[in-house]
Amino acid sequence: MTSGSMNLAVALSFLLAAAANAQESSPTRQSPDPERIRAAAAELDRLLDEELRARGVQPSERIDDAEFCRRAWLVIAGRIPTTGELASFVADRSKGKRDVLVDRLLAAPAHVSHSFNRWADVLRIQSRGMRGTSGEPYAHWLKQALADDRPYDELVRELLTAQGPAHARGNGATGWYLRDLGMPLDNLSNAMRTFLGTRMECAQCHDHPFDTWTQKQFYELAAFTGGMRYAAEGTGMDPRRLQTQTRELRQKYGEDAQRVLQQLRRQVATGIAGSGTGALALPKDYKYDDARPGQVVRARVPFGEQPRLREPERVNERRPLRPARGDRAGGAAGLAEIDSRAAFASWVTSEANPRFTKVIVNRLWKEAFGRALHEPVDDFREEQALEHTGLFAFLERTMREFRYDLRAFEAVLFKSALFERRAVVAEAESEASFAFAGPALRRLTAEQLWDSVLTLGIGDPDATLAAPGAKAEPVYREYDSLLAKASDDLDALVQRERLRTTDPAEYRRLRAQDMAAMTTDAPMGVGENRRDGEDLRAKGQELARQLKAAREARDRAKIEALGKEIAALRDRTTRDAQARNRDLVRASELAQPTRPGHFLREFGQSDREQIDASSSEANVPQALRLMNGVVDDQLLAKGSLLVRTLENAADSNDRIRAAYRAVLSREPRRDELALWRKDIDVDPSTGARDLVWTLVNCQEFRFVP
Repeated sequence: MTSGSMNLAVALSFLLAAAANAQESSPTRQSPDPERIRAAAAELDRLLDEELRARGVQPSERIDDAEFCRRAWLVIAGRIPTTGELASFVADRSKGKRDVLVDRLLAAPAHVSHSFNRWADVLRIQSRGMRGTSGEPYAHWLKQALADDRPYDELVRELLTAQGPAHARGNGATGWYLRDLGMPLDNLSNAMRTFLGTRMECAQCHDHPFDTWTQKQFYELAAFTGGMRYAAEGTGMDPRRLQTQTRELRQKYGEDAQRVLQQLRRQVATGIAGSGTGALALPKDYKYDDARPGQVVRARVPFGEQPRLREPERVNERRPLRPARGDRAGGAAGLAEIDSRAAFASWVTSEANPRFTKVIVNRLWKEAFGRALHEPVDDFREEQALEHTGLFAFLERTMREFRYDLRAFEAVLFKSALFERRAVVAEAESEASFAFAGPALRRLTAEQLWDSVLTLGIGDPDATLAAPGAKAEPVYREYDSLLAKASDDLDALVQRERLRTTDPAEYRRLRAQDMAAMTTDAPMGVGENRRDGEDLRAKGQELARQLKAAREARDRAKIEALGKEIAALRDRTTRDAQARNRDLVRASELAQPTRPGHFLREFGQSDREQIDASSSEANVPQALRLMNGVVDDQLLAKGSLLVRTLENAADSNDRIRAAYRAVLSREPRRDELALWRKDIDVDPSTGARDLVWTLVNCQEFRFVP
């Protein structure tokens, strides 16, 4: 068996094992049956129609099949459809084909890719983590969770209770806390805003000037994570042990020892530990009358039912309680752990929590229809009256009935009549209500635009999607290697590190040897893409075998047919390799986020420093990028799919129609056809280039229909 087919087999076994594990982890959860989803979509339509009648608003008209196909691919899969996907859908005459397309896209890897882009923005995922740690395990955790369609409440609980070494396989959820490494109070603010739509960050320093939250309430809430530590305990590489060994090794080996110990702290000793003491000391400059500066407060939630917690116990009665220091994330030194983090997670994700379900249905509604029922999605206030109360109540009830199955809930939204209506212009988010006569007209996100351009250039961008853990695998191997070496002989590890400067070739050889020796069940590399089970290398070898047999039999027809098939396969393989080498892969496979100046950043991709901070606002650099770079560099580059499609067109009319179908997912109008035919008949090459340039730069291409 070839190495390529072996890697594919490993990848398939890994994916099957992951699916089995996901089923075992939630044995009582089952996805709602299709009839329940259709019934929920019908009820959503009834409630929305009642709202529109009460407002005196007429719903917008139903869009045609081509528009629906483009909208579904963009909103569910994150890219425009290929001409083949569009043609297949439009030609289908079956009655329920729109629901079939929704189901197919929701189950596709493309939906996981698109969902990852959205949630990576919300969860602030970065490939390079804080203080030299890696964010790839965090990204792997999210991609795998989305691929497995794990229930949302389960995911949030896992994030809030995560612990263990950050870079060990299976501990990616620790990235939630490590994303705010050393800043536990900021992390608490982010948790409330992300999962409960509650902005309490101002209360971290003083009573909130515009809301009901007090500084004491903030610290009582933060007390649930009191005593949490940014350390990977139980590995033998605990910070205290490293600190003890540092002095001796520094004296013996100098800077080489320092470099090794820093790497161990970053790669092996970083993690999350501590179940929570349920107590936290107020700041020394606390100035309100309801408590004293430095007073230890007990964990308490600001709304909803109070979680039950054990009484915090003193570890040492003679030791006075005081604010924690060092590597502790809060709490009061001297108190025993009481699993308060788990209690906090249970409170956040409880069906009885008045905001948890409301926030997630509101967020998914915005993703489906371009505007939330309540804006902003992460700012619900006690005194603020909500609109769409009937819809909110129904959606929350449906989410609970579906046991927080996000994919099933999205199916309800995408199978509604609203999703099939023509988009309407929404006022600014700061304005009052939006009637939802149709979805809100919206620009493509940076990721949707990049993946759509990629579709025009290489034709099958989903073939660039790697297994969820591909980019994290080197991090896991590095962790395993370092842990094994350090546990065996830390002195020897320092000596080997010295080879980095004294014998670089030997250092690289030993490092490669160690990495190769670390066996794993997970697939490696972006190159091992999902191709619906097809192993291109094995197929090539099979075609070569058939060609040899045909030559021996002197079967000219067979030789000619196999030659064409081999040439097509070689062309496809070459294009895929070129695409990967040029980073022409889907946005979810690139660095998170991409570097400043990259196409994605120019078109509004978030730097992941703030929650949900991407932008779809237009600006001059974006226009210049589309006008002066994208068309020539990617869409009209030699060998691109769009170029080959136009070259294969029979005449000017076919060339124009092919361009419109590829770029705008529709047929040209009669006047458009006549206008462009004049240019292309005069100069076919320049006319076709001008046509593509115009279509890509028009507003129609940059908006969801």
